[in-house]
Amino acid sequence: MLNERKICYIVSLVIALSLFFGLFFGLGYPEIKRAEYYPTACTIKNETIKSRYCCYRDCDTTTCRDTPTSAPSCSSLESRWNAFSPTQCSAVLMANNSQNIGDYCPIDGSQAICDNGYYCCHECCSTCTSCTVDSDGSRRCTTYSCNCFCCDSTNHQSCQIKCPICYTMELIVQYPLWGGEITTSKISVDYDQALTEVQKFLTENPVESKVRCYYNPENPLQVLLSIDYTVKTWILVGISAFILFLVLVIGTYYIFYNVSFVHGIWIGTIFPLLFFLLLLVPITNKYVLLALSLCFITIGWTPLLINSIIKFKRKSFLIACLITLLFFVLPITIFGLTAILTSVKVMKILLIVLAIIIPIGYIFWIMEVWNRLHIFLTRLFYNTTNEEKNSPIDMAYRNEKPYSGDNAPLTYDEAFAKQ
Repeated sequence: MLNERKICYIVSLVIALSLFFGLFFGLGYPEIKRAEYYPTACTIKNETIKSRYCCYRDCDTTTCRDTPTSAPSCSSLESRWNAFSPTQCSAVLMANNSQNIGDYCPIDGSQAICDNGYYCCHECCSTCTSCTVDSDGSRRCTTYSCNCFCCDSTNHQSCQIKCPICYTMELIVQYPLWGGEITTSKISVDYDQALTEVQKFLTENPVESKVRCYYNPENPLQVLLSIDYTVKTWILVGISAFILFLVLVIGTYYIFYNVSFVHGIWIGTIFPLLFFLLLLVPITNKYVLLALSLCFITIGWTPLLINSIIKFKRKSFLIACLITLLFFVLPITIFGLTAILTSVKVMKILLIVLAIIIPIGYIFWIMEVWNRLHIFLTRLFYNTTNEEKNSPIDMAYRNEKPYSGDNAPLTYDEAFAKQ
C-alpha cells in the first residue's frame, strides 16, 4: 500500500526525470551533435546584413484592465507586423507617405494595443493541513495551499505589441571537405538587436578573408562559424542532473537503508553510471571518465567481495584478497583499460565482454549460485525420479519374484488391473 511519503517520492522522481531529460534532449543534445562537426577553413565570398521585425507582447500583469472592443487579437497583430520589412518601412517614412504607413510599419500608441484573451489576474486559495504519525507515535502536521480558484479574471487582457529591429548576418562561404572537394554554402547568424556586433564581425572579416568554420559530415552543406557550448544551457542541465541525483540518493537510501552493501551499490555502480552520463557533456574527456569509472567499480565492490569470500567460502583475509585480485580486479582493470584505449571495434567488444563475464562468474562463485542451482536441479530431478519409481506399475516390475504370504507385493498384471 502506498503511503503519502511514497507517493510524494514517486511524484518527485517523475518530475526530476522529466525535467532532466526535457532539458538535456531539448537544449543539450543538439549542442552535442554540433560538437561532431568537422573543422575547416571557409573563404567568405559574400556578406549581407538582413533586418527584420522581432515583435513581442508587452502585457501589464499588475492590473485586470480590459482591452477596447475594437482592438485586434494579439496573435494576428504580432504575426502581421513580424511580416513587415524594415527596409520598406524606411522607404515609406522617407517618402512621407503617412496614409500608407500602417501597411508597411508597426505603429506605436493606441494602435499597438491588442486583445490577449483570457487572463486570471488573481488566484484565491484555502489553507489545508496534512498530518502524519511517525514511528515513535508523534504527530507532525504541515499546511499548504489547496482548493485554488481564479477569483479575479478578464476575457480580454490588454497588451501592447512592440517591434524592435533584429539583425541576421548571412555569409556565402566556400570551404574544402575532408576528401578535398570544394563546397559552397550559406551561413546565417542571428545577432538579435546587436547591430554593432554584426558590423564589428564584417569589419574584421571582409570578403575573401578566411575564417574557421565547421561542417556536418552527414550533410556537408550544413556549416557553422562556431560550435561553442552555451553556458546557460549546461548550467540548466547540470542543475536538473543534480536534482535527479539527490532524488535517486534519497530513493536508494530509503530502499536499502537496512542493507549493508548500499555503499557498495553507490560507489561501485551509481558513480560509474554518473561518469558515463558525463560522457555526453562535450567538454569532458571520455578516456579519463571511463578510467575513473573502472576505479570506482573496483573500489566500490572489492571490500564487499572480500567480505563475502570470508563469509561464504570460509577463507582467510589474505586468501580472500588474493582471489579477489586475480578474478575481479585484474580482469576489469586489464580488459577494461585495453577496451578503452583500443580502436579496433571487434577487439573492443570482445574485451568489454571479457571484463563483464569474468567478474560476474566470480561473483556467482562467491554467492554459490552454481551450487545452489545444481542442488535445485538435483532435487527436482531426484523428486521426479522417485515419483516414477514409486508408481504401482514400476514397483510391480521390480517385484516379479514370487513371494508367499499376505505381504507379497503385487505382480505386474495385478498392478495393471488395479490401475
